[in-house]
Amino acid sequence: DFSCPVCCDIFSEPLLLACSHSICKRCLHTFWQQRGVLECPICRTVSSSSEPPLNIVLHNMCEAVLRERNRRMSVEMEGLCSIHRESLSLFCVKDQRPLCIKCKNSRLHSRHTVCSIQEASQDLKQVLQMKLKPLTEKIKIYEDFKQSCVNTSVHIKKQSQSTETLIRREFAKLHQFLWDEEKTRIAALKDEEEQRSQEMKKKIDKTTIQISSILDTISVIEKQIHGEDLPFLLHYNSSLERTQAKLENPEKLSGVLINVAKHLSNLSFQVSEKMHNFVQYNYSTQKRRHRCLPVSTSNNMDYRPSLTEDDFSCPVCCDIFSDPLLLACSHSICKRCLHTFWQQRGVLECPICRTVSSSSEPPLNIVLHNMCEAVLRERNRRMSVEMEGLCSIHRESLSLFCVKDQRPLCIKCKNSRLHSRHTVCSIQEASQDLKSALQMKLKTLLEKIKIYEDFKQSCINTGNHIKKQSQTTETLIRSEFQKFHQFLWDEEEARIAALKKDEEQKSQIMKTKIDKITIQISSVLDTIKGVEKQIQGDDLSFLLVKLVSATISKLENPEKLSGVLINVANHLSNLMFQVSGKMQSLVQYTPVVFDPNTAHAGLMVSDDLITVEYKGELQLLPNNSERFEGYISVIGSEGLNSGAPYWDVEVGDNTAWAVGIISESVYEHRENLSRFGLWYVGFCNGKYGKGYAPEILTLLRVSDKIERIRVQVDFNKGKVIFTDSDRNICLHIFKQSFRERVFPY
Repeated sequence: DFSCPVCCDIFSEPLLLACSHSICKRCLHTFWQQRGVLECPICRTVSSSSEPPLNIVLHNMCEAVLRERNRRMSVEMEGLCSIHRESLSLFCVKDQRPLCIKCKNSRLHSRHTVCSIQEASQDLKQVLQMKLKPLTEKIKIYEDFKQSCVNTSVHIKKQSQSTETLIRREFAKLHQFLWDEEKTRIAALKDEEEQRSQEMKKKIDKTTIQISSILDTISVIEKQIHGEDLPFLLHYNSSLERTQAKLENPEKLSGVLINVAKHLSNLSFQVSEKMHNFVQYNYSTQKRRHRCLPVSTSNNMDYRPSLTEDDFSCPVCCDIFSDPLLLACSHSICKRCLHTFWQQRGVLECPICRTVSSSSEPPLNIVLHNMCEAVLRERNRRMSVEMEGLCSIHRESLSLFCVKDQRPLCIKCKNSRLHSRHTVCSIQEASQDLKSALQMKLKTLLEKIKIYEDFKQSCINTGNHIKKQSQTTETLIRSEFQKFHQFLWDEEEARIAALKKDEEQKSQIMKTKIDKITIQISSVLDTIKGVEKQIQGDDLSFLLVKLVSATISKLENPEKLSGVLINVANHLSNLMFQVSGKMQSLVQYTPVVFDPNTAHAGLMVSDDLITVEYKGELQLLPNNSERFEGYISVIGSEGLNSGAPYWDVEVGDNTAWAVGIISESVYEHRENLSRFGLWYVGFCNGKYGKGYAPEILTLLRVSDKIERIRVQVDFNKGKVIFTDSDRNICLHIFKQSFRERVFPY
């Protein structure tokens, strides 16, 4: 009852722990130094104090026991009985203690077998020698177990390092997937930006050439108008035809902006889902992307400066070819016109069909060149004669003008069969009238230039907007992917921390086992050393010392190590799948996202394309054909044509709103939404209503304020259902069969 559970000897300065166990002060401090943790050697409860109090009552009792034992031992060590003070010459086999003659004859020992001190000592020393063998074997078992614990601790560290490497490798694969996906999406955005910008550049270049051509025409005609009458009349027909060239107004820009919704719509959800599928099936497929080049046509061939010289006219300058070069696409262009066009474009392509030339020096079209030279010589010959004021046929003075044929005549021409019935007038009268008429024609050309310049500026603004769209969209894409990377970094650190904690726990278990077995080995070695010392001593001293055989018998073999290794499967099993699944669970799918290219200039669509706000002030946006102008509206990015899709719209405290669907045909004619094909529920001027068009509104009885409204289109049943989502109350049902796509409105 007074033995320390660590040293198995009577307590020396017993300290009382919070768990109520008492341990020798020296034993406890030695244990704590070895363990590095202030815990109880018996139950492992951590002590709240590094200086536990002394168990005074137990200390006093142990002191009394020790004094009594020491007193008795001091007498017996002199060879005398502590009771009778007689010589100790006998040994009681039953009670295992030395006796004097009086003790042997006493009632307590009279019936016990006794023997001499020498015989007892010899027999017991042999017995004790035999008991030392199991202790030596136990030490070997304990040392093997200790080494096993040390090896296990080393293995735990290797497990942790290896598992950490594998975790980081798996996360690196996920990061690489995100980097590749981000790179692919940015590349797709850049491709679209390049394509859209190229389209704008072509439109700008084409319009620039058209403006330049019109300005050249105006300059030439104005020079002729301010010139002499006869030369003016001689060039009048060609000038008139140049003013009457077919110059159509540019088409309104359509489909030229970047499809932002395509790049940003549910981006996080799509990426997380793609990652989950990538991990689940452990393979990825790459679709080969074929780039489609835009094809545009030119109206330049519609301009024909002269019916008689049409086949010899350059489609760019509309004049007779000068050094015509033959391109690989079979078109012929003046050398000067082609080089000017190439300098403006920066690309060696045909001005007519945009086919890229394989050579920067196309060959001369010799046959066409020779024919044009002949035509020019004949025209110059005729013009040189007529410019002298003489008829090229009769060599007479040109004094008259044929109103029907629009050409100067001499007297002989006037009286000829060809012109005898035609109305004629003087050169001066004709020049005055035709100059006035041509001046009027020039006004139309000037107006056309204004239209073309406005269109060109619109193209330039659109090109700048495309760049801004691309930059903003790229920033948003990178931001979304950065969130994914941050999630992976946080998840990776959390899993590594869990692994380190597991390693620490397992290593601590091993350290505890090693410390415990070290103490046990030390205790057994001390016992062996003490026993061997006693065996080598004199017989009486040997017999007087009480050897703790009970302690020897309690030395059980260590339990086999179980559950001490890191559960690697717990950290690595389906790691990528678990992480991608967790990522996917954190991302929400949005059934409807807005198409910002359709939004009225007064509406501000959020970066994530799921909220819209009316700003009041008009934004400076491209005037593309998809955009609402007369109505402050915006539609969803994807059309619907099957199933029963639905979506919720949070209208909150907005004072005016309308939500519903719009048919594709009505959207295409959105300048007038009074046509049948719009189904909506709205709120304005403090009242709720339903309708088929903004101008057609029927009051709707609503008892409570609507903050969230659900729109459902049931294509099978032909219904558009509006519901108060918060209260699950049906607001209205439109019955309509659908024969075309509809868009969220």
